[in-house]
Amino acid sequence: MSTTVQRLAVPTFEVLVVDDDPATMAAFTGPVDQLALVRHVPDAYQALYDLKTYRIDAVVTELFLPGASGMDLLRRMRANGVLVPTIVLSQSNGSHPELDALGVRHVLRKPASPELLLATLTDLLMPPAKAERNARVDRTAA
Repeated sequence: MSTTVQRLAVPTFEVLVVDDDPATMAAFTGPVDQLALVRHVPDAYQALYDLKTYRIDAVVTELFLPGASGMDLLRRMRANGVLVPTIVLSQSNGSHPELDALGVRHVLRKPASPELLLATLTDLLMPPAKAERNARVDRTAA
């Protein structure tokens, strides 16, 4: 027996990608568009505005941003009570105790593959029970 899962045609989530590198943003757009509406912003200030203005379900941010850093963004998010799941893109392989303290559970080494980002976002936004409700499962005999 084989199982085929088809995602809904219309994304039901909004993901905010905060990165000033156009190549990174372009690389993530296609795969992530399968799961969510993607909002791209180049800096922490625009990200904070979008977090107040739109219903954002997850944030993906680089740590090194022009102006305020990704770490500044995370601190301000927590100070303002914004508790959306967050993925941090980092150049570093090491531990991140400050990120842990800010509630960040997912740190991907940059450059992260679009497939890895999509898989991580899917895990964050669609836990197994929710994924089953949001997907049509066709089972056919092999």
